[in-house]
Amino acid sequence: METKHCDYLIVGGGAAGCTLGYLLRKAGANVLILERLDAKQKDKLCAGMVTDFDLGEITKIFGEEALSALDAEPISVVESFFGGYELISRGEAFYTMPRKRLDDYFLNSYIKLGGQIKDLATVRKINLETNSAECVELRTKKIFHVQFGNLIGADGATSTVRKLTTGKKPRISFALESTIPLVGKNIIFDHLPDGSVGYRWYIPHRHDATVGVGYFFSHTNPTADYAKSCREWLSDFCHSRAISLTQPLRGAFLPAGDDVLLRAGEQIYFIGDAAGLIVTPSGAGISYVLLSAKKLAESFLGGTSYEESMQPIKENVTNKAAKARTFQFLTNLRILKLGKQVE
Repeated sequence: METKHCDYLIVGGGAAGCTLGYLLRKAGANVLILERLDAKQKDKLCAGMVTDFDLGEITKIFGEEALSALDAEPISVVESFFGGYELISRGEAFYTMPRKRLDDYFLNSYIKLGGQIKDLATVRKINLETNSAECVELRTKKIFHVQFGNLIGADGATSTVRKLTTGKKPRISFALESTIPLVGKNIIFDHLPDGSVGYRWYIPHRHDATVGVGYFFSHTNPTADYAKSCREWLSDFCHSRAISLTQPLRGAFLPAGDDVLLRAGEQIYFIGDAAGLIVTPSGAGISYVLLSAKKLAESFLGGTSYEESMQPIKENVTNKAAKARTFQFLTNLRILKLGKQVE
């Protein structure tokens, strides 16, 4: 039976895993990434919006050339809706781009440095005493082993690594999304009714747009009722704006934000969604992807310990999750007070 050896085994070949892999390869480490899907074909559900801070962190990690490669479009007008009222804000720009372009850039940057990636493969058993993982090729069902120095879970909100190392499923929330033809140039956020935490969105790109809904609850085993509610909310949103859903809806789980875990053993770490890092209730997470990957790499390379450097971020995420309902209530109240009534 084949046994591979690496300094760092990263489970998950998305933005978090590839950013960490890139930083470790840049320092000369032996890195192996396992990706459950086809790494070059997969297309993560995401509205496709980043901030000045996100672009700044990307530049710090990958260099100035990343900005031209990503070709993000600035959009400075945001329309926020709640209860029949609209608040328009103009100011510091958000930037939009297809999420696949971002993920592909991170993946290709890692591969260009000689990083190894084995896609259509995942881990199924972890032995913490021997620092070894039993893995499987999903297409052929072939079993192989990996002997690692450190294991990093970067495998999303439903992280298999977290389940295998802690015996617990991460707490998660839910989102639906679809790509549609471009129908407007402004970003739209429409907050959910009835005290539900979350919002619907319309995010324009240069040639198309995404519409979606994110619903923040905290659950380990969500039922079809959550998906049904999201479908109904999104259908109402699209109907009110004469938007036709021309492509199938895609669903994805998100971290709930109240279940942050950075480490599960001496050599077991988590970053990005797998760590439970997300801004509740906005759903933003790319900044935490970049920060957690960078800070873990710095820790591995002799810097401040990962848990210590991430402590303020962990507290911020947990605090926002705990106050998500209050935060959304105050946001909605602001729209009602300062916004104008619309039909």
